[in-house]
Amino acid sequence: MARGESTPLDKENKNIVSNNLVEIARSKNLRQADIVRLSGLAKSTINGYFKGISLPTETNLLKLSKALNVSPADIDPRYSNNKPTNKYSDADLDEMIDNAHSYDGKPVDDHDRALIKQYLKALFSNK
Repeated sequence: MARGESTPLDKENKNIVSNNLVEIARSKNLRQADIVRLSGLAKSTINGYFKGISLPTETNLLKLSKALNVSPADIDPRYSNNKPTNKYSDADLDEMIDNAHSYDGKPVDDHDRALIKQYLKALFSNK
């Protein structure tokens, strides 16, 4: 996958974060400018979250949650009890592998594909 491309799960999370921030801001009668001031984050950063362009880092999520007086999980679905969770579907893993190539630039064969998928599932389930 080329740098900057989002997985389907990333796209879904960006939409959820965006919707959550819009709803939280509305319920607290806050504008983006207020959130910039309260959180200390850049205007462009906050705008990216509201537009669903980017996902907050853990540090920025903590700043946002503190500024808005909500839990990190209220903003970002990847966080439960302030710990990130990585849940990738088989389709996400397949897409990752589809975009991978071997060292010699050839597509990954079925045997290596199965090993990589098994490794990724184990890696993401242990986080």
